[in-house]
Amino acid sequence: MKRASLPPHDPKKPVGDEGFNALLDPATVSVIDYYRKLRNRNLHGDTDVEDDSDDCGYAELKQEAIRNKYKHSPAAPGQIDFRDVLLFSLAWQSAARSLCAALATETFLLGHVRKRFGNLPKDLRQKAVTRYLREKFLVDTNDSNHLLSRLKWAS
Repeated sequence: MKRASLPPHDPKKPVGDEGFNALLDPATVSVIDYYRKLRNRNLHGDTDVEDDSDDCGYAELKQEAIRNKYKHSPAAPGQIDFRDVLLFSLAWQSAARSLCAALATETFLLGHVRKRFGNLPKDLRQKAVTRYLREKFLVDTNDSNHLLSRLKWAS
């Protein structure tokens, strides 16, 4: 399970900026930050998107790294299209999965699942746990199966 290779983290304690930045891939952070800056410029700054004086960090983006990870790269300000919407969505999904994998430790998940589902009949438990972990903690099926086997609940 990929969570085991990460340093342990107490989900009840906040993560500092340094720790937070270490949890996310730099390409993901740069995509999210670029679109954040673009949004802020359009909502709070000059509304002329054709203005080249502020590229919202476009020139500094590591286009190749982003393209390797997402198969797309951000468009320049003023040229945003539907592919940018998809890229932004993919970046946020990647960030969410990375954060959940890092912050919801195996120990935390095991305790949480044991407490919540321990009284269910065995035939209902596996499907309920797998669905719950996928929806609440973005845990994939392989990791759910690993947790179920650790609890000796796998069928």
